[in-house]
Amino acid sequence: MSDFLGCRDGIWCYVRRVPIEFADLDRRGIIKLSTKVRIADDPRAIRARKVVRRLNADTETYWRDLQALQTQDATARYQAACRRARALGFDYVPAREVAEHDLEEIARRFAAIVDAGHEDKLTRQAVLGGIEAPSFRLAGLLEAFEAIMQPSLASMSEDQRRKWRNPKRRAIANLLQVIGDKPVAEISRGDALDFRSWWSERVWRTASRSARPTRTSAISTRCCAPSIASTGWGSIRSSPSSGSRARRLAPAPPSKQASWQRASWPTAPLTA
Repeated sequence: MSDFLGCRDGIWCYVRRVPIEFADLDRRGIIKLSTKVRIADDPRAIRARKVVRRLNADTETYWRDLQALQTQDATARYQAACRRARALGFDYVPAREVAEHDLEEIARRFAAIVDAGHEDKLTRQAVLGGIEAPSFRLAGLLEAFEAIMQPSLASMSEDQRRKWRNPKRRAIANLLQVIGDKPVAEISRGDALDFRSWWSERVWRTASRSARPTRTSAISTRCCAPSIASTGWGSIRSSPSSGSRARRLAPAPPSKQASWQRASWPTAPLTA
């Protein structure tokens, strides 16, 4: 960092040559920025070094943003413009909103462009709102929400984060299955109704499958009902054997049978 510290006219300054990989993007060659710290007031450059570190971090961020401006990634270009606008003391707003500002604010923005130089494309687009905000799509919703929730997730283990993430991932996947991957700002009431109908149908299908009787139980009921009614075997008692739910039929005792049942009960073997 001491290589970036210089002096000019009794003032400590930040001095750095533009790296080769950024030379095509930043034509200044050698960058010289004042720290506004007098050498007489800070002979050991203690305060000046802190300012130089900050200026160096801002300069490297600016170079990375220049690279992002050349990519096809709309999100990266938009974020680069926002960072550059904040570094210059402005809020990034679209060009149509810049035109609605008062003349004093517009003059401040143009003054920043003049100070940066006419070749600074990033500053022009950042200050005048030349880059449209990218559409925020449903497919990136979980990642954006997770980034917002990072402070709350910091104390979680990786397995806890996985359990926190999976229900949300399934919910977004269901929504994408119904309405497709579209910008969040374009989701309409009709999309919400379609999603509600999809869930209603899914719940109905699941409930119908679970409520349908099996073929074996239906046959057993039809076959056993006449026998029970004709013979008077009234009580059905559970007989757990080896943990199973086996059921057996036991005849009701004669004292509890109706008179017509006792009369119809055979007392001798039938002969041919």
